[in-house]
Amino acid sequence: MEDELGDLIHLADPPGTSGHAVSLRVLERPAPGSDFLDCEFIVSTGTINGSFPVGITSDDLDKWEEALDRLAGNRFVSWLNSGRTVQLGIKPLAPGVIGVSLPSLSALGETSRFVGLA
Repeated sequence: MEDELGDLIHLADPPGTSGHAVSLRVLERPAPGSDFLDCEFIVSTGTINGSFPVGITSDDLDKWEEALDRLAGNRFVSWLNSGRTVQLGIKPLAPGVIGVSLPSLSALGETSRFVGLA
């Protein structure tokens, strides 16, 4: 049986709403000695459907854990903001509701912010 790698992150609107979603999917297992985990952000909104490759390091994963702690404290999160890849921002808006931004999407001429993910 082939084992699926799946999503490290999956943020999506509740079923039956606008259908906005952002995922960080693992593409393949890292080669021995590799510093990067090959992944891609997958974005789906009313006007944007696309994917963006990203290499994730063990330091990035540690920073994601710290970001989750900040988010649990109802604080804004900015992750992967080193400038080498797509940056993810998450802002608590109301109980159970967050706003998500991927500023790098502005290169597509599309809005880089969408809200309402629960």
